[in-house]
Amino acid sequence: METDLTSDKNRLLEIEERLMKTETSLAHVEDFLVKTQKEALNLWKEIEKVKRQNTRLENKIKELEELENLPHAKPPHY
Repeated sequence: METDLTSDKNRLLEIEERLMKTETSLAHVEDFLVKTQKEALNLWKEIEKVKRQNTRLENKIKELEELENLPHAKPPHY
């Protein structure tokens, strides 16, 4: 009977140890997930910024190309 109690206690201790390891692992995963989400948000903001810059540059290039296609007239002071 005492052997059964000892065996049960050992099993409970093993289960408790496994549970603690699992909880620790879960805490690390949760921390990693929070950090990853923050980084993803920062990268998304940076991508949006670069897209806006790209649009402005495309528009500027179009403006310059249109100016280049204008007939070249002498300025009025010539």
